[in-house]
Amino acid sequence: MKQELSALVSRLTKISPLPEDDSLLTPELIDEYDALVEKIVSFRDPAVIPIILDTMVPYDPYKIYWAAMIAMENAFVIDGMVPGLLKAIRSDWIGSRVWGAYMLGRMRNPRNIPHLLPMLEDEETLVRAKAAMAMGMSVAELEPGEEPGLKGKAYLALKKLERTDLSREVQSSIALALESFG
Repeated sequence: MKQELSALVSRLTKISPLPEDDSLLTPELIDEYDALVEKIVSFRDPAVIPIILDTMVPYDPYKIYWAAMIAMENAFVIDGMVPGLLKAIRSDWIGSRVWGAYMLGRMRNPRNIPHLLPMLEDEETLVRAKAAMAMGMSVAELEPGEEPGLKGKAYLALKKLERTDLSREVQSSIALALESFG
């Protein structure tokens, strides 16, 4: 079984990242990527989460990576995904950090806020934008009096980023995130 998983992961990493050039991205390649991800997550080994995220590029015009993210969310218990996502957000690969931040935000768990805070200072604009968006999703679930000081730290970090990062993408994500503060 471990040998089969290893072979699947090897093939996935060989065909990844998928080409962004439309002329090189074939339906067969998309189908192969999807099938490999489905087979890999069926092993229910959370260690594959950062490996799969390392195959993703930040943008997803064909919703290929969106489908992979949904496959992972369906295959794993949400809290069981956190260690793999924490590894992914520390990756050198921008795709891992972007998708890892977004997946942490989709969990809508305030416990993920401390992991998202340093991502607001990432060197990549898109990572900062996704981290801000994820922060808003996570803050929205804080109950009054829960995790004292955490909401304030998140708010101050977003306001600082709002002053220092004038990119349209980050500013848009910050505006959405700040709506979660009421």
